[in-house]
Amino acid sequence: MSKTYYKLNVVKITCVQPLESTRKTRLNADSGRNMQRPYL
Repeated sequence: MSKTYYKLNVVKITCVQPLESTRKTRLNADSGRNMQRPYL
């Protein structure tokens, strides 16, 4: 039971965390781009 839970935790950390961070950075980059070029 604990082994499978640990495996799921590892998968969550290795797969979900990077996706979330990349999504956040992409959103930040988009907002920064829009702030620099307001005519877009």
